[in-house]
Amino acid sequence: MVRADLSCPVCGGTEFGQEETTYDGRFEGRRLFLTSQVITLMICVGCRHILHFYGKRDDVG
Repeated sequence: MVRADLSCPVCGGTEFGQEETTYDGRFEGRRLFLTSQVITLMICVGCRHILHFYGKRDDVG
């Protein structure tokens, strides 16, 4: 997917793959959050750098 409004900070590319995952709030065995949240991963096609977007505030879809 080509995103003219999003560019890779490493290579300057504008073509990204998109994946969604959840984060359950665990860090080294300790609970940090009470609920899981959705993380959208935008993966640069050119260099495979990953941009992370948390929650619904970021318009990546």
